[in-house]
Order: sequence, then structure tokens, then C-alpha cells
Amino acid sequence: MNPQFNYPPAFLNESLWPDWIYTLGKQNADRISSCMDTAGQCDFLSAKTVRYIFTVCMRLRLPNDVRYIAVQIFQRYMSRQLRHLVRFFDNLEENKVAESVDALLAEWEKVETNMSRQLPLRILSVIQIASKVSSFHDSLSTVETAAALRALGHAYTQRAMLKSEIRILKIISYQIPDSPLSYIEAVISVFYTPRTIENIESLYHHCLLYLDIFLLNQREVIISLYRKVTFNDTLMSQEQIRVETEKYIERTRNNFYLVASGVVSAAAQTIFSDEIAKWACSQIVSRIAISRADMSNFADVLLSVVLRKMADKDRRLQQMQQRRTEVDKSSGKEDGGSEKNKYAEHDEGRQPYAKRRREE
Repeated sequence: MNPQFNYPPAFLNESLWPDWIYTLGKQNADRISSCMDTAGQCDFLSAKTVRYIFTVCMRLRLPNDVRYIAVQIFQRYMSRQLRHLVRFFDNLEENKVAESVDALLAEWEKVETNMSRQLPLRILSVIQIASKVSSFHDSLSTVETAAALRALGHAYTQRAMLKSEIRILKIISYQIPDSPLSYIEAVISVFYTPRTIENIESLYHHCLLYLDIFLLNQREVIISLYRKVTFNDTLMSQEQIRVETEKYIERTRNNFYLVASGVVSAAAQTIFSDEIAKWACSQIVSRIAISRADMSNFADVLLSVVLRKMADKDRRLQQMQQRRTEVDKSSGKEDGGSEKNKYAEHDEGRQPYAKRRREE
């Protein structure tokens, strides 16, 4: 269910806007500061993982917000779970519980295999939790989640689903992360009025599309942004450059105000005229603690990645079409040859009859 931007009773009173913007900004600053301790250590949001979560949510026809919350829960759970495991094995090594390094490695391989085997269960569990946060009335039940896992080829009972859900909630300390979509809706509400913006639904759908693209390609987008806004320091070693890049990636991915403003700016440039897009960006900058340069750079990089992905897709489609044409031509030649041979054999079969007619 999409937000009703044109429903006046749902509008926030203007006197409450400063408090609302301040609250979101405070949460955003806290999120950025809390993520810096683990920068570059625990990144589980690969394109394959995010695509898997998105695909399951779409197949189950869940609200848009569910997949974004699920992605954030999965990242938080997996990073904390890994830190707990590393701490556990460090304690084993310090207390010399394990007999040798080989024993520790063998135990670690068992844990890693078990985590890999349970990965579909954990992903469905974070989606189930996210669905309850988004809308308890439309949330996934354990019966539906177990049925979805069976459809994916994994047999889990309802009890196993409940235990997995509780385990994830305990690991993340029952703290559900925010959704970047909430910040996008807040940024849109900053400048939207029915008199100035007509096609608000189109803007919102483009924001969803660009947010999906960003989450699927966030390392590529953020690294491109980092190269655009910084200069390589020749005095820094390769390791220092790598560390600083990872810190920038972690800081940018958790800066939901920057992500939201950049996504909305990219969507506005796509569907609005230059005049309206510039006016919308100026309204965002005047009300939210974000610089115009940061917002513009993020939007430019995101749009360039979108265009590059579209060009790659077109090139792959052309290559597939070219291969299909070559196959059709080669098969046509073979068919033509077979047809010719068939008619030749048929003619050869008719020759005796024609010969008899002449003899008669």
C-alpha cells in the first residue's frame, strides 16, 4: 500500500515539521555513528543476497517497505552473529579449550556449514519480522513462511520458524532498524503540494525503482561517489586507502537522509522539467540538513549507474538476439538441405513411373 500524498487528513501539521525533521536527523546521526566501529568488517548485503530478499518479498506480494526493513534486519543480524562467533572462538583459543589450530578450523567449518544451510530460514525469518513491523494485519504467519520455505526446497516446521524468529530478535536486541523508504517519504513531503506537483505517484514509483537499484548496487554506487568527491592521496598506502573507502561506504550506506535526498533528486530529474526539479531540490536543501552538492553528486552517480546498467542490458539482449539469429540461419540451412534431399528422393521415386509412361 503506497502512501496517500493527496489525502489532506493525513498531512502533518506544519507546526510539527521541525520536530519531525529533527527526530529523523537525530536517528540518522545515531545510525551513522554506531556503524563506524564495524566499517569494512561485516558486509553481507551483496547483490545476490539483496536480490534474493527482494524476489521473495515480491513473490509473496508484500508491501514495499517490507523488503527494505528486511535488508536492514538481515545485515544487522548477520554482522552481530559473526562478531559473537569470532568472540566465542577467540575465547576457546585463549582458554586452550581446543587441542590445536586444526581442531579450531574444523569446528569453524562446521559452524560455517551450518550457517550456510540455515541461510534461507534466516532470510524468511527476517522477512516475517519485517512484515510484522510494516503491517501486523498483513504480516506473514509461520504457516505461510514454512510453506514458502517448502516451495524453495527446505522443510522446516512451524516450531523451527518460531525459534528462528526469536533467535534473530535476541541477536539484534529487539531493535528494529529504520527503513530508508521512510526518509524518502519524508523528503517528498517536504516539497510536495497538489498545486505544484501533479504526477506524485510517478515520482514515488521512480523513487522505489532507484532505491532498489541503489541497494542492489550500493558498493558500486558509493565507490563511484567516493572517487568523485575525493582526491587520491599519494601519501596514503593502499591499505589506508582501502580502510578509508570502507569507512566511507559504511557511512554513506547508513546516511538515509543522503540516500533519500539523492534518490528523490534523481527521480525528480527523470520525470519533471528542469525548473520543477531545481525547485524541489532547493526545498529539500532548505528544510533538511543536507548540502546541495552532496545531494547532486549522489543523484548524478546513481543516474550514471542506472544508464550503465541499462546499456549493459541492451547489449546482452542484442548479443542474445544475434546468437538466436545465427542459430536460426544455421538451422534453416540444414532444414533447406533436408527439404531438398527429401524432394530429390521423391523425384527419384517418381522416375520409374515417368519412365513407364514413356515406354507405354
